[in-house]
Amino acid sequence: TYIASISTLYSDACITYATLSVSYFVLSKSAPFSYRSALWKRVVFGLLAGVALVAVAAMMRVLFVRAGIDGVLAGMGWGFGIGAAIVAPWFVIENTYSPRPMVMTLIDMGYAMAACAVVGAVMGGV
Repeated sequence: TYIASISTLYSDACITYATLSVSYFVLSKSAPFSYRSALWKRVVFGLLAGVALVAVAAMMRVLFVRAGIDGVLAGMGWGFGIGAAIVAPWFVIENTYSPRPMVMTLIDMGYAMAACAVVGAVMGGV
């Protein structure tokens, strides 16, 4: 049924996220960001991430309205396309000269495309 497929999708996404996050922290050789971090670090991170996400969602909505994109699936597809065509290549450019392993950049690219697809689905359905 529809509900069973949603729960399966959610559990698969959680397993994938958990697997990638372990790989990411092993590769980064840094302490994970956790609830034990200083309170001000968690607050600043949350505020910056929230502002950035609202800015991306607002611009995506403007683009969708101007282009006539309407619907959850259309928004998801176009959001994924924006993530794959704009955000993911930007990560490659940004991380080319850094000492980070390329696998970490690929993980970041996957997260960015998934996040853009989710934001696109929401903005397409609004």
